[in-house]
Amino acid sequence: LTSAIERSPQQAAIYSFRGRIRLAQNNLTAALADFEKANRLEVTPLRRSENFQQIGDLHFRAGQLTLALTAYDQSLNENQDNISSLRQRAETFLALRRFDEAERDFTAVLKKGGAIPNIADVYRGRSIALTAMKKPREAINDYTMSLQFESAPNMLAQRGWAYLLDA
Repeated sequence: LTSAIERSPQQAAIYSFRGRIRLAQNNLTAALADFEKANRLEVTPLRRSENFQQIGDLHFRAGQLTLALTAYDQSLNENQDNISSLRQRAETFLALRRFDEAERDFTAVLKKGGAIPNIADVYRGRSIALTAMKKPREAINDYTMSLQFESAPNMLAQRGWAYLLDA
């Protein structure tokens, strides 16, 4: 890929592809640089959205939540239908303890419908936000939905706590 970049340094797709390889190699700093370079060159909104999502994921992994949030916002500005960016933005809001915004984004993911990867985790995330917002009845419903998609002992315990909050 390095020789391809030398021959065609203005090809955004090469940087994006190399970024994915570097990500798989756990070379996060180099991957971030490649995705950023790809976005400086890329003109296609869908590809820019994907690159911004990768940038957000890298920042999230590094615990740089504000930078992750900015990248997910940029991704969604390029493609409002990028369900992965919307989902990750919800997770970022949750990590930042911005529960109203997390609940809003998790709900938007569920409203998009279709095949939602790891849907149990979407319900789990929204239930955590709802619990923090002192909405135990809604949280109980989401814990139950999460359990329907993935049986997990910790979700049973969380749902039990939500029942106690509602009592």
